[in-house]
Parts: sequence; structure tokens; C-alpha cells
Amino acid sequence: KIDPLSSITGRLSRDKYLTKQIPEYPVMQYANKNLPDSAKILCLFLGWRGYYLDRPHLFDSHSTPDLLLFWLGQPESSIETVLQNLQEQQISHLLIRTDLTTQWLHNGENHRQELWNLLSRNHLIAVHTHLNYILYQINFRSVR
Repeated sequence: KIDPLSSITGRLSRDKYLTKQIPEYPVMQYANKNLPDSAKILCLFLGWRGYYLDRPHLFDSHSTPDLLLFWLGQPESSIETVLQNLQEQQISHLLIRTDLTTQWLHNGENHRQELWNLLSRNHLIAVHTHLNYILYQINFRSVR
């Protein structure tokens, strides 16, 4: 339920109100406060909602060529190719909605899941989570 009066009257702070209305807001605020200005975030399954994200960012969808979901879906892709493409795009972080990412992975080819598993297990470090949202730092060298 949207209740803007609670924020206008001061019963809820702006941050608490936005957290209640926009579930990814706390992760975006963490990114704004803690990531360097040079950080570039690739957002997966956020529905093009980046208004409160102050760092440079891109939105990915399975139909966007030359971004992560496209690369994961290519049978000829390897983890090296995926990492190289992320690095060429200067993407340093991923902000994902986990439930929709998981659904997309499970509805796809095994290769897509295998690449994601390699990426997440060996190259992603979760730096902040809230509900179904995770902000990952990409480590272009293996972390494990």
C-alpha cells in the first residue's frame, strides 16, 4: 500500500519510506555511499528502475545484445569471453534481482546455468543484499 502521507508528515523518514516502496532501494543506497565514482553497475531484471542509483549503470535484459544475459545464452561463450566482455564494457558490479535471475537461468539451456555458476562461484563477491537483491563486485581474477 502506498502511503505518501507517512513520509510527508514525517512519521517515516524518506529512506524508510523508499525502502518500503522500492525493495531494491537499500542496495542502491549502499552502492551510492560505498562504491567509487568509477564503478559501473550492470542491473539484471530490475525493470529499468535506476532513478535512485547515482553510479553509472546499464540495464540488461535477455534481448539486449552485447551484455551479460546475451553472452550467457550463447552456446559458444566461455567464462573467459564473458569476463572479457564485462571488462571491455568497464562493468565493475552487478545488481541483480535474484528470483527473476534464478527463473531465467532455470528456463534456459544448461550452458547458461553452467556459465553463471562459474561466474558466480569464481568471480563474484556479494557486497550487499536486501530481500531479493544482491550487489556483486566482479573480480576478473578468480576469487576461489
